[in-house]
Order: sequence, then C-alpha cells, then structure tokens
Amino acid sequence: MRDVPSEEGSKLQLFDRFLTIWIFFAMAVWVGIGAVSSEVSNIFDKLQIDTFSLPLAFGLLWMIYPSLAKVRYEELSKITKADKMFSFSLFLNQIVSPFLMFGRVHFK
Repeated sequence: MRDVPSEEGSKLQLFDRFLTIWIFFAMAVWVGIGAVSSEVSNIFDKLQIDTFSLPLAFGLLWMIYPSLAKVRYEELSKITKADKMFSFSLFLNQIVSPFLMFGRVHFK
C-alpha cells in the first residue's frame, strides 16, 4: 500500500507537525538543567506558597489559555436547549466530583 499524505498532515506547520518531538526535547532539556544545577531546583522551591507551585500554576494557565480564548461565549445561551446534558454535567462537576476528590485525598 502506498503512503499518501493526508490533507491535514500537509497543512500543519513545522512546529505543529513535530509537536511530540518538541515536547520530549523540552522535557529532556529541563531534566538536564535540573540534573546539572541544583540551584534551579532551589529557585523553583522558593516560588511556591505552602505546597502550591506558582510556576506550575502559571504554566498550566499559559497552556489552557488558547482553548479558553476560542470559547464562543455568544452561544452559551443555547445551553438551556440541552437540559439533560447540562444537568448531567452540572451534577457530575458540582456533586460527584467534590466527593471523589475528598475521598482521594483522605482515603489514600
């Protein structure tokens, strides 16, 4: 069978096409920096409040911002038309999830 490039693959830019490789490269670089210099670890230890890591929080926010920016807020009024789905999601997120998190923390 011939390898035929898909249209999606040909439309991706270089960075997007090799994203997995870039991620592993970045991980290797930071692990290498941490192994070579213990000062980096000390700097990151100072940038936390109790057990809350500020660099991690800012990094996560930086990663999820693009998906949050693409939310079509003008369509939120349509959510009332999907009563069952909205109710089920609300039930899972506001009722079930807190109990699961509580159980995970207190019953290790």
